[in-house]
Amino acid sequence: MPSSEPMVPYTRDGSTVATWMPVSQCLQQSRIIMVGKFIDEEYANQLIAMLLYHEKNDPNKKISLYFNCPGALIRPALAVYDTLMHMGPELSTLNLGLATGMVSFLCAAGKRGQRYALPNSRFLMQRTGMEDPYQGQASDIGVEVQNVMRGNSKMEEALQRITGHTVAKIHEDFQRDFYLSSAEAVQYGIIDEVLLPREKTRQDMYKERGIMGGPRVLNDEPDFGTFGGEGQRYGDKTGGGWGGGGGVSDDGPAAA
Repeated sequence: MPSSEPMVPYTRDGSTVATWMPVSQCLQQSRIIMVGKFIDEEYANQLIAMLLYHEKNDPNKKISLYFNCPGALIRPALAVYDTLMHMGPELSTLNLGLATGMVSFLCAAGKRGQRYALPNSRFLMQRTGMEDPYQGQASDIGVEVQNVMRGNSKMEEALQRITGHTVAKIHEDFQRDFYLSSAEAVQYGIIDEVLLPREKTRQDMYKERGIMGGPRVLNDEPDFGTFGGEGQRYGDKTGGGWGGGGGVSDDGPAAA
């Protein structure tokens, strides 16, 4: 198995020569940021730097965040969240596979109407505990515990503004690991839509052969890396367990 990131050819605008670059950097040319590692202080700084770079490069063009991430430390995740809230460009989020803990919270922080998940993705909502084995005086450990509790409270308050649920309900739900399917996440208010598979035919995938025939060539993909297809809304379903008709309306509170 390769130990490094795959390299792919990429042709820059105005150039006729393709250069090889890591696939994540190639996606970033389309303003798509893949979030696939545990978010600690170092990785959070990298994400923040990428977001600020894209905002400076074009403050009016949408940025997409694709998540398949095993979790995050609470303070670095809150730093990324605060950055998202101050960004000028529209922010789209998509859960590709699993969003754990604070990563589910970051999925919910996208622009309302542009928060998505794939059909088989999962959300694991949970409170975050102590970041590392903590040593010191009992009073210092107590101070650290209070700081962690304060960070979890900030997350619950932000989710209250995003989903419309009460803080008491969110706190109760998060007492244990709280799994949501993509459809249940729509009903809970974490995302807006589940993206169903896009129909493609052979004719859609390949360019027409020229007069002289020749090998089949795939169509150009100007939307490299983007997901499409029919959006399926689940929020208007009743009896699903989360929200149903009693949750937040489509014009409900936007992400704070």
